[in-house]
Amino acid sequence: MKIAVIGIGHMGFWMAKELSRKHKLYVYDLDPSRLEKLSGVTKLKDYKEIADFDPEILINAVDIQKTIDAFHSVLPYLSKECILADMASVKDRLPEFYKSTDFRFVSVHTM
Repeated sequence: MKIAVIGIGHMGFWMAKELSRKHKLYVYDLDPSRLEKLSGVTKLKDYKEIADFDPEILINAVDIQKTIDAFHSVLPYLSKECILADMASVKDRLPEFYKSTDFRFVSVHTM
């Protein structure tokens, strides 16, 4: 499966590390130094590069306060077939955001 993960903090790093074992993975973070410890993944320099990868799933693992902004930054580069996933557990304004898109989605929390 082709998966993109944005936000490589604690949870994003863990997800990327686990998923890269069996899936083709692209990762992005505003801080490129967070990508240095990851191996077996393609490291993106810009959201625009996600369009060429055409992921089946996009996992948004940025801080909950920045989740919707991160989605807005990347949505123009995703096909409508891509499933959106977040690590924020449908809190805050996420339900309204998802209703405003034509994307399928899943919202999870690791606790």
